[in-house]
Amino acid sequence: MIVKEVYLKNFISYNDVHVEFPLGVTVIVGENGAGKTALLDGITYALFKEHGRGKDENLIKRQSNNASTKLKFSIRGKDYEVEWRLSRGRPAVGSLKNIDEGIPLVRPDSGERTIVPEIMKLTGLDKRVFLNAIYVKQGEIARLLDVQPHERKEVVGQLLGVGELDNIWRVMRGPIDILEEERKRLKGECEKLSEKQETLQKIIDELLSMEAELEEQNKRLSEVDYKIKDVKSMLDELEEKARRFNDLKTDIIRLDGEIREKKAKQDSMSSQLKQLESARKVLQECEGYYKECEWIRKDLRKLKDEKGRVEKEIEAMKSIQNDVEKKKARVQMIEEGINRELERFREIAGHSLDANGLSVYYPRICQHLETTYQDLENKYLELQDILIDKMYLKERYKLLKAVSGIAGAVVTILLIILLLVTPIAPLPLSTLPLIIAIPVRILLSRREKIFESEIENIQKKIQELNENMKNVDEKKIKLQGIDVKAIEERIQEVKKVSGEIKKLEVELQGLKELQDNHDKLTNMISKYEERLRELEPYVTRYIEAEGVLKQASIKDLENLEEKIKQLDQTISELVNEVEGMEGILKKLNEEINLLQYDEQEHSLKKIEYENLRNEKSEIEKEIVRLEEKIKSLQEQKRTIEEEINKLRSLQEEYDKLNRYVNSLEKIRDRIFHKDALQKVIRKHASALVEESAKRFLREFNLPFYDINIDEDFNIIIHGPAGEQTLEMLSGGEKIAVALVLRLSIAASLVGEALKCIIMDEPTIHLDSERRRELVNLLKDFKGGVRLIPQVIIVSHDRELEEAADRVYEVVRSEGTSKIRQLY
Repeated sequence: MIVKEVYLKNFISYNDVHVEFPLGVTVIVGENGAGKTALLDGITYALFKEHGRGKDENLIKRQSNNASTKLKFSIRGKDYEVEWRLSRGRPAVGSLKNIDEGIPLVRPDSGERTIVPEIMKLTGLDKRVFLNAIYVKQGEIARLLDVQPHERKEVVGQLLGVGELDNIWRVMRGPIDILEEERKRLKGECEKLSEKQETLQKIIDELLSMEAELEEQNKRLSEVDYKIKDVKSMLDELEEKARRFNDLKTDIIRLDGEIREKKAKQDSMSSQLKQLESARKVLQECEGYYKECEWIRKDLRKLKDEKGRVEKEIEAMKSIQNDVEKKKARVQMIEEGINRELERFREIAGHSLDANGLSVYYPRICQHLETTYQDLENKYLELQDILIDKMYLKERYKLLKAVSGIAGAVVTILLIILLLVTPIAPLPLSTLPLIIAIPVRILLSRREKIFESEIENIQKKIQELNENMKNVDEKKIKLQGIDVKAIEERIQEVKKVSGEIKKLEVELQGLKELQDNHDKLTNMISKYEERLRELEPYVTRYIEAEGVLKQASIKDLENLEEKIKQLDQTISELVNEVEGMEGILKKLNEEINLLQYDEQEHSLKKIEYENLRNEKSEIEKEIVRLEEKIKSLQEQKRTIEEEINKLRSLQEEYDKLNRYVNSLEKIRDRIFHKDALQKVIRKHASALVEESAKRFLREFNLPFYDINIDEDFNIIIHGPAGEQTLEMLSGGEKIAVALVLRLSIAASLVGEALKCIIMDEPTIHLDSERRRELVNLLKDFKGGVRLIPQVIIVSHDRELEEAADRVYEVVRSEGTSKIRQLY
């Protein structure tokens, strides 16, 4: 397959671009991120809908809703064109046609499932082979150089597709493990079969036992039914006797109750008759006493009312009397307070004063104290000035005394020095100044003592003045503490309260008269109450008798006489009725004796009947239990039989699964294991790769004459230096062998269909020596005359331009990629 042209519209970073790919080497250069790889994505997407950008929508340029890629390619001399159209939110659709014949190979707007298989038929390649053989990804060549020998086996295996077999070998382990779990589960279930069969046999044995017991219980039930019928006949006869016996007993009880009721009524009426006769006698005897009591009570209420009124008036008088006492106490308390304040004033002023003269003399005393304090303060200030002057003079004399002593000593020393230097006089003459200074110091000392005495006297006078000023100040403070206005208010209050006391004492003059009247009323009430206590027994009897009449609804004595006559007549009638009922009661008792009903026998028959019914009920319950148990056992039998049938089916399923898992294990180990088919394929593939590598060695004119590749893809190079491994070669030699190896792998996968190689950043991770050697090797592909007619390279390395037949440069500006042909 030869790639001829690609058209991109709104694809990734391109607006509208058309690129031609001639035979030979085409190099597409540009900075990283310019959009070089986007061209390769356009080719791989057109052929196999393959790209590395996630969702198809990511291929649509931003700010656009649609995109398209169109690729023209050639296979065995025929040109084909595939086009894909992408839209946001919808799956991509495309077309495939034969350009030479002008006919479509698929229906318009077909999808991936139609177009990609058709391209695979045309190219003879599937997506995996294309990506592993024709498309050389970034860093693949460097990986072949840098990996360890044992890792190279895996890298080459992945490229050749052998790794897929290893993946299948590993992936098969999962389903096999799942089936193995299922096999274990089925085996565990099948092991329950013998247990279920034993359980079934136990259920069958228990079922036969239950059916035999059920038959026995049915026989017992028939026997009990016969006994119940016999006992029921006898019980019905006793029930009839019991009914008649109970009727007679009821009538006897009723008659006996009626007799007792009438006798009780007779006794009650007799008692009532006695009470009425007794009440009549009491009323006749006590009526006079009762009326006297009513008259006394009436007068007594009036006397008590009058006494209450008098007591209220006395209470009011006593309240006034208490008020007078309180007011007198108040006056006394106020007068005592006034006297205390006057006593304080006397202590301050030095003479006594009555309350009336307080308002006149108080301001005068205050003024006198203020004047006295001012005079003392002035004298104090004068003495302070004198004291300061005296102390100053004292210090002056003290200083003069000191100076006189020092001056005499100084003059004496100077004279001694002078006489020693110039002896114009005798040496003792030099002490004359000291002798003169002594009387002067004595005079000054006396004067100083006089001043000290005067200062001491002045200080004593100042102290006395301080004491006097303090006393005057304390009197002023105490005098200010006397509230003259409050004292005058209290004096007025005393006068006012004294007037009120005189008025109240006038009102209290009627208290003696009220107390005398109260005593008279108390004596009269006591006499009346004493008479009432004497009359109380008679009145009580009279009231009780009236209560008896009221209870009998009798209003007066006339009605009482009629009521007594009625009671005598009713009592006679009740006596006759009781005698008749007692005759009937006697006949009923005789009939009960003739009936010969035995209540104990009846009870025993009832118990026997109930026992038989209970026995029948228990038998029926046991029959129901047995039937339910038999039904349950039958259900269990059916369930276990079904489970046994299922387990037998599971046994068959287990046998099939066992054979299937064993077959999968054999397929996995004998076909997909690394030592099975993989080893065969690697051996065959290594031979094919070795054969292709020898051809490429000859084609590139490398200084090696042979190459050997074993099944683990260990490489031995034969050259002037003898046998060498890849690791023993120089950097340039390594890159040459790596390129040969990569092209050999592609040729082994594709065969004669290898017409094109696409390389994405082949120089990445290569140092300068290896990069230079790779450029030199790629020059051999120029013109398309070597084993591979077409090589398409994408790189940021401008050094590869040396090996190119055509060079395109991709630049990107403001998010849009543009391509131009350099040559």
